[in-house]
Amino acid sequence: MKIKKLLVIISMLAVMFSLSGCGDEVKDKPFNYSDKEIVLSTMKIFDGYNAIPESNYDLAIANGTEIDSAAIKGIRQAKQTDKVGDFEDFSMYYNNNLDPEEGIYSITNEESYVMVTVKNHAENRVVDVQAKYIENIDYTMQFNQYSADKDLIISTIEEQNGITFEDFLESQGVSSFEEMITATLAQQGMTPYVLDEIVISPVYSRNELIGQAGMNTLIGMGTVFCVLIFISFIISLLKFLPALFSGKKKVEEVKPAPATVKASQPVVDTADEDLMNDEELVAVIMAAIKAASSDNAVYTTQSNDTLVVRSIRRANRR
Repeated sequence: MKIKKLLVIISMLAVMFSLSGCGDEVKDKPFNYSDKEIVLSTMKIFDGYNAIPESNYDLAIANGTEIDSAAIKGIRQAKQTDKVGDFEDFSMYYNNNLDPEEGIYSITNEESYVMVTVKNHAENRVVDVQAKYIENIDYTMQFNQYSADKDLIISTIEEQNGITFEDFLESQGVSSFEEMITATLAQQGMTPYVLDEIVISPVYSRNELIGQAGMNTLIGMGTVFCVLIFISFIISLLKFLPALFSGKKKVEEVKPAPATVKASQPVVDTADEDLMNDEELVAVIMAAIKAASSDNAVYTTQSNDTLVVRSIRRANRR
């Protein structure tokens, strides 16, 4: 019995978790809109951008809004870079108010915006047109104002037309007051949403993406290897630097050093030197001789007045 109760509890918990998971996947609309209208609006917006001639792209980007710039740049890149060819014309859908096929679009509801994706079958490739819509505050305020005056509006319509409000709705092709207000605001050019972002991106198959990724990898690795080879070549040349510098040093060492002259005793050329012109030397020698003569006066009879120095020579005492 305990095992059966345990199995029942586990089953109930599993069901509860599965239901809660399903509840998380289903999200409410962030604002009131019609799937058909928002898809047709996306188609019409795209055709408006696609109708701009390529010669006017730069002018439209410069003078347009950020949304205009993003849309035109996406279309130009798809045509020039991705080579998608001519785009599919959606005018048959919104001009005739046709219901678009389920496989051609998808709608994702988020907390504060709605993402609409429409597939455009271009000449060479399918292109995804993704439009992000947010709530139109002006539309919401105007719609709430009409809703607050609902009774007054209904009574006014019945008095002016002389029929019941239900008959009036039937004559207008709508089924409720809300639809009537929506149609009225639409005639004024107001919608429950406004375009906040648009992205145009070509669709590539898995094989194409793998091939492109492989090509990018090869280019990247090839670039890296080329740089590494170049660095290795530069490093291999570094071994020649010491030889270059040492070669310069050897050349400098080969240069003859300037001859050094040893300090020596000056060589006096006694043969050519005339000491008689040196008056001071002659006076000194004369004084020495006189002194010597006066000391030896007893032994010499030579007078000092008759002493004449005729020549002076340096004694060679080597």
